[in-house]
Amino acid sequence: MPHIDGGRLTELALAHTPAVGVEAAHLAHCARCRTELAATRRVVRAVRGATRSDRAGYPHRCRPPARLWRAIEAAVREAAPQDARQDVPGNAPRDAPAEPPGPGAPGGPAAPDPSDRPAEPD
Repeated sequence: MPHIDGGRLTELALAHTPAVGVEAAHLAHCARCRTELAATRRVVRAVRGATRSDRAGYPHRCRPPARLWRAIEAAVREAAPQDARQDVPGNAPRDAPAEPPGPGAPGGPAAPDPSDRPAEPD
């Protein structure tokens, strides 16, 4: 069995459903999945144990400053493999055009050659 998906480990940590069968057997033998499950359970306990005073100063709809999001985005881009960076929206090089050039445009595919068309019947 492959490793247990992170989402499923979260469900187990939240005690939505228990691990049974093959999943329970995998947890019994896989230190990696057991470690991830234990870490997720610690987070769940910490969040569930947070009191109102723990949350003081953090309003329900608190938004981090834009500079924090930019720093996170830069760190994620830097950590991503080079080939994956091109697939993420907003990761185009700064000098790249917003849209690919059309046929015949500089840097675009060649425009169709009219002499390549078949002759029209008389």
